[in-house]
Amino acid sequence: MVRRRPVLLAAASVGLAAFALYRTTLLPDMDLGDTPSFQARIGTPFLTPRDGYPLYTATGTVFHWIVKGSPAHALNLASAAEGALACAVIVLVGVELSGSVAAATAAALLFAVSYTFWSQSIIAEVYALHLIFVALTLLLALRWARQPTVGRLALLFAAYALGFGNHLSMILLAPGLVIFLFTAAPAGWRSVLAPRVLAVATACACAGALQYAWNLHTLWLLPDPPHGMIDGLQRFWFDVTKADWRETMVLEVPRAMAADHAAMYAFDLTQQFGWAGPLLAIAGLAQLIRTNWQHAVLVVTVYLANLVFAFGYNVGDTHVFYLPSHLMIALLAAPALVLLGGVLRQRRLAAALLFAYVAARTWRDYPALDRSEDDRPTEVLAALTAGLDDRHAILLTDLNWQVQNGLSYFAQEIAPDLAYARMPAVILYAPALVADNASIHRDVAVTERARSELTGAYGPLI
Repeated sequence: MVRRRPVLLAAASVGLAAFALYRTTLLPDMDLGDTPSFQARIGTPFLTPRDGYPLYTATGTVFHWIVKGSPAHALNLASAAEGALACAVIVLVGVELSGSVAAATAAALLFAVSYTFWSQSIIAEVYALHLIFVALTLLLALRWARQPTVGRLALLFAAYALGFGNHLSMILLAPGLVIFLFTAAPAGWRSVLAPRVLAVATACACAGALQYAWNLHTLWLLPDPPHGMIDGLQRFWFDVTKADWRETMVLEVPRAMAADHAAMYAFDLTQQFGWAGPLLAIAGLAQLIRTNWQHAVLVVTVYLANLVFAFGYNVGDTHVFYLPSHLMIALLAAPALVLLGGVLRQRRLAAALLFAYVAARTWRDYPALDRSEDDRPTEVLAALTAGLDDRHAILLTDLNWQVQNGLSYFAQEIAPDLAYARMPAVILYAPALVADNASIHRDVAVTERARSELTGAYGPLI
């Protein structure tokens, strides 16, 4: 049994090192894409089901209250802190899997500097917080197996349910957890289905679902509120699960693109760890099968569930959905180092070699991931809106969604005197809008695509 103090010291050290790395390369302010839509929600009393992420929004708001500054910077900094905390928890999981503090520390650092996780820990995104709950759920499951009590099982269920308030892909842990609980229960799988256990699980699930009361309540504050609770729940479920997306995106990758996705995954995997990561994972899996096959089944099942989902998810940012599967590969490096240390008859040599490898990859990727002086998003939107203010002009846009999200934050926090509207939202009454503004000597500026829509719809009437 590994002593507790060295484990906690290693976890704290890894967390501080990761935070220093992320803080040094942190994006200073706003970004484009999904990031500004998260940044614009900080402090909002209204969160629709389509917005989702109640726990992430609440956590970011609290962080903004603490650190002050702009919402964009505060939320970016929150990601750095969450990424660092995730790495600290990963050390604890690695110790449970390998029994070695040095091996667990090296594995956690390997994940800390993996390309995608690093990139998501320096901007306002949900994945650093998501990985906290993935790692914490695994940790509590492993500790329950070591000392199976109802109290520890309740902690596992509570952490798992709380994670759904940040990201619904926590459901992908369910197959692995169910198999693990059934196979690791000392009194047999029927003990996991005991009435007391089911009652605890149900209570935790209900408490976790209450996080979305914020989103549900907002429906009744919209201009077109639901007609009763049933209608409200139907709208809520449709939007929060993005049912319209699921029909065309989940497991909807065309067969003709399967080879391309396989090549993309191979590239993505080597981008994270090089070929050393997968090779270590294979060795680590062999070690786990030899020492504790239930642990091996848990890690492999979580890996496969997330891999299959991400592989079949027909979206442009597939790489972020591979993150939990990348975590499993990094965790398997810990038992691999124990195995290699035994083969080499040098317990710490294998870990030292991985530390050196992590340092080399950090040195290589640092320039590409350093966004500490990246003000390009602000410059793009400043150029787009130069010379415009609500006294003299309004701006009608139809932009790429990534730039449009950026404009929403830019107009809210950086240029509050900017008046703008999306052309699709005003196209039905655009002639009246233009005429009304002309009557008070206010210009109407339009982006290129918005102008094409306007002339296509009304021609010489404008």
